[in-house]
Amino acid sequence: MKFYEEEWLRLKKEVGLAEEYKIHFAVCPQDKEYYRILSDRQGAELTASDEGMLLQAVYRFCYQLGVRYLGPGRRYEKYPAAWDPRTLEQDDIIRPLAIRGVCIEGADSRENILDMIDWLPKIGLNSFFIQFRDPYTFLKRWYAHEGNPLLPEEDFDLAAIDAEITEAIAKRHLHHHRVGHGWTGSVLGATASGWEQEKDQTASDRLSYAAEIDGVRGYFGGVPLNTNLCMSDRTVQEKFADEVLTYAKEHPEVDHLHVWLADDCNNHCECENCRDQIPTDLYLQILNRIDEKLTAAGLRTRIVFLMYLELLWPPKTETLHHPERFILMFAPISRSFESGYRSADRSAGIPSYVRNRISLPVGVDANIAFLKAWQEALGSACPQGFAYDYHLGRAHYGDLGYMRISRLLNEDIYQMPSLGLEGLMTCQELRAGFPHFLPDYVLGMTLTEPAFSFGDQEDEYFMAAYGPYAQEVMRYLETLSRMTHPDWFNGKGPRVRPDLAADYTAALEEVLRMRPRILEMRSEDPVEARFLKILTYHNRFAEYYLLTMLAKLQGDEAGVQEAFAVLDRCMDENETEYQECLDVYRIHEVMRHYTKIG
Repeated sequence: MKFYEEEWLRLKKEVGLAEEYKIHFAVCPQDKEYYRILSDRQGAELTASDEGMLLQAVYRFCYQLGVRYLGPGRRYEKYPAAWDPRTLEQDDIIRPLAIRGVCIEGADSRENILDMIDWLPKIGLNSFFIQFRDPYTFLKRWYAHEGNPLLPEEDFDLAAIDAEITEAIAKRHLHHHRVGHGWTGSVLGATASGWEQEKDQTASDRLSYAAEIDGVRGYFGGVPLNTNLCMSDRTVQEKFADEVLTYAKEHPEVDHLHVWLADDCNNHCECENCRDQIPTDLYLQILNRIDEKLTAAGLRTRIVFLMYLELLWPPKTETLHHPERFILMFAPISRSFESGYRSADRSAGIPSYVRNRISLPVGVDANIAFLKAWQEALGSACPQGFAYDYHLGRAHYGDLGYMRISRLLNEDIYQMPSLGLEGLMTCQELRAGFPHFLPDYVLGMTLTEPAFSFGDQEDEYFMAAYGPYAQEVMRYLETLSRMTHPDWFNGKGPRVRPDLAADYTAALEEVLRMRPRILEMRSEDPVEARFLKILTYHNRFAEYYLLTMLAKLQGDEAGVQEAFAVLDRCMDENETEYQECLDVYRIHEVMRHYTKIG
């Protein structure tokens, strides 16, 4: 039995449809993904471009009957107490944006990853991206309980978990994305798999392949992952292409292979041959060589290449020989989250490239200018592209209600076609549900139907999550979002900002005002009860969070340390109870590196 048939039978029972109600499934391939639901009170016909879209059609059909998929894992599936038979009468054709996905970040357990993969097609997403060659870095952070001294370190079986992940992706016919950063370290013969330092540089006989900076070749900051290469060296280009070819041969299950450079900037090679060409031109030379090798080997693997750091600057002399092999990924990591693509000035230009002296663009309009420059430079050779964005990578921790970041996601996705992009993938913590999972819900629902308004998504989500308290909770969290500032939390601007203190004070007053009311909220429904329990904990967390932020904004470092100690203990003590909602490792890391707290 196909997985979409299994899920249909399971959900049919949960919804309470009669046993004799049947669905006929059919695959009718087209150039772009789609599904059609044609149903009445006697039965239904689901037609789709492939089996993965048939699965999404099953979830959508049941969604129309009232099922809501409110978070990762079945504990967040909510089934209707009753449904109107008229909802069986459907004739819908859905043609979503082409690239709709999530990339792993943070500290994650086996269950976190598998639950997220299970959730993706339920909300209309079609891609999952495991950074690096395997998920070791993200699993290790959780099982070592980095950042939480109250939890003992645990062992985990990387190979077994990775095999389960691959099976889960294949079962749902999701697009399987892998690697990204790490190729430069592989070319250098390094053993470090993530952002770790290589302990012994002398063990490598390939340091001559590293970028020369100030006359020296070696690991940049001691981290191979952050080290660029001498990309004009033909030997380096060949070894890079061979690394990609070998991986693609050994991993046919990976249909979208990300080929990126180092994860740091202002560290490109200054040798005589490299300095006469911008990094992007050398990067395209390597990509074309990879394409040649994959073609010769008969491999159809799609290569995802990126606009990121120095690679924001478009090529000057090179182009892609076979653009159909490639997918362009626009990664504006330094962007602001106070405004979105809708309000951007699209007439802006880009600054000149100065080797190892670049500054990353913050404004959304400046980032879009780079995208336009790339599209113009490649012209008809510009391949399919998507945004790889960071709404849930760091900035969401600065939005205490998760409402602003949800609305911004909706607005940004709506702008994708006007930017010449065919979708969006978030680089995000999988454990981003504090106090709710609305941002990812909006991600999936809007990518499936860009015209689906944020207001409608917000209303249906809160009604399902909080029942009779939906409007009250929504107003409360909207206030918290309005009074907190993602960009400031994310390290943009000075740390001492007395002008923002009034907003955070108002947020704290709202948290304390709502506490007695939140403690009164009760529900017999298990899904609503879970969300109310999270909300109760979030209210207490929010008090300690806001006191910590207020001290920082006012320049009271002694107060920061005192308030943060309470916040830190609160997070550590409650992590296991709310593990899937709040990534304690990651919020610690972001606060330390960007907010400058802890």
